[in-house]
Amino acid sequence: MCLKAYFKTNGEVKGIPIYTPFNQLNIQTGNGYVEDVKAKFWQLERHGRALLDIGYCWLMFFRHSFNVKSLLVIFVVMENFLMPIVIPYAVFSIIIQDRLLHWEAPDGILSPMNFFILLNLTNLFAVIMGLLYDYYKRKSSKILYGI
Repeated sequence: MCLKAYFKTNGEVKGIPIYTPFNQLNIQTGNGYVEDVKAKFWQLERHGRALLDIGYCWLMFFRHSFNVKSLLVIFVVMENFLMPIVIPYAVFSIIIQDRLLHWEAPDGILSPMNFFILLNLTNLFAVIMGLLYDYYKRKSSKILYGI
């Protein structure tokens, strides 16, 4: 709702923090571990549906407001929703590069051909992880919503 208000008012919306006395990261229903896991699943599902915010931000940016403030809003939204995709790839590729570099060249000098292969392998892993993310996102949408 904040994004809709932002674009409807051309960036003149003012946010007011609402402080809550409990931890919103760990959901505790008080009905046992299984109920806590179910509640966490539905919370994550609600957050996952917020991925539509990225497309909405870009659409409103191109339709209504070409300004720096709106562009910063888009980048903040993209950072929040794309990090779950980017971080596993980055960690995985760093681990692979580190292991291969120390295995292939203990002195830290890698031949250009081997570096080319290593770089392409890590990019291939990035594409595979993106495809797996999209596949499981579509599969969960089909299971949860029948779409």
